[in-house]
Amino acid sequence: MTLDPRAWGFPPDTVLKLHPEPPEDGEMAKYWRPHWPAGPWEKEPFDYVWWQQDGYDCLLTRNRMGAWCGYVGVGPEHPWFQVGYSSCRSGVNLP
Repeated sequence: MTLDPRAWGFPPDTVLKLHPEPPEDGEMAKYWRPHWPAGPWEKEPFDYVWWQQDGYDCLLTRNRMGAWCGYVGVGPEHPWFQVGYSSCRSGVNLP
């Protein structure tokens, strides 16, 4: 499988990579990719995507259970600067 971001529909300067493996004896090891059940991630050679859009740093990453989570870095001028992700209310509904 290719890590060329264009092959996956991302702009050419997008960073795609796998998360580093934790120590096999660590508590988090059981939550890492090799221990996930079968799923769509088996066809993806990455679980971390970083790019910039409209001046913002954007990140997609698979959490410890394999679900995609998205984050956008905002600066001090933004009302959500240093606000925890569970405290932000956007009113955005995703299908």
